[in-house]
Amino acid sequence: MRQATGAAAHPLVAHLQQVKALEQDRFTSADAAYTQARATIEAARLQLTEAERGFAEAERARLVAAERLSAVTETIAGAAPYLFGEAVENEPDTEASAAEPEGPTRPDTSSTGRGPEDPESVSAEAKPRPVTQLILDALADGKETALAVVTARVRQHRPHTAGKVIRSTASTLRKGGKVEFVRRGVYRLVIPGDTHA
Repeated sequence: MRQATGAAAHPLVAHLQQVKALEQDRFTSADAAYTQARATIEAARLQLTEAERGFAEAERARLVAAERLSAVTETIAGAAPYLFGEAVENEPDTEASAAEPEGPTRPDTSSTGRGPEDPESVSAEAKPRPVTQLILDALADGKETALAVVTARVRQHRPHTAGKVIRSTASTLRKGGKVEFVRRGVYRLVIPGDTHA
């Protein structure tokens, strides 16, 4: 008993006990820092997981929105000619028909003496070209041409042709693959082998 008490009271043992207590404090501090750092990392991992999930959902929503936007844009582009009157389908060319002579006319023979059967009695100007041919002539250079320009050129030969008739004829030509609808109010002649057509 006295030997154990003496050993505990030995200066070396007392010093070692002090060292142990100091190291115990250091371990406690390090362990607390480790625990805190680990908790921070776990929280960061959780936040990263949630952020990745949110990013994936946002990406999916963006793709869906892009597809819907593209579909709406294509719908508008396809409907624009009809909404703005650029294509009036299957509408009778009443104005053009009215401009055409309904039957053979009797020319004035008072000065020429030529009868109605004389082929020279009917000049080229007396029979204006059809609206279809006039539109193709207006687009013959192959360049993008505004419908207003086409209309003006058609009316040089057929002054009373309505704009609706010209639009309808242009639409028919477009459906037949002879002209191209470039954009609202602009057409272009389709030339075989042209890469723009």
